[in-house]
Amino acid sequence: MVNLRGAWKPGRYTVYAKPLNVFNDKDNDFVYYYNTFVPGSSAPGSEQATRLSRAEEPRTLRFGFKVEI
Repeated sequence: MVNLRGAWKPGRYTVYAKPLNVFNDKDNDFVYYYNTFVPGSSAPGSEQATRLSRAEEPRTLRFGFKVEI
């Protein structure tokens, strides 16, 4: 996934833009494995290694403004 950030800083102000997921990838941001227990899916105390992941954000453009005091 490709994320970018551009900023302009005149004095104590900062104006920025952040395009996220520039190429609109449809994959997982990250995938990891560890022992987990999900209530209702297995008996209490019986943990099992589970694959968990987080989906990438859709293509997004964020703007921001910051003032240093």
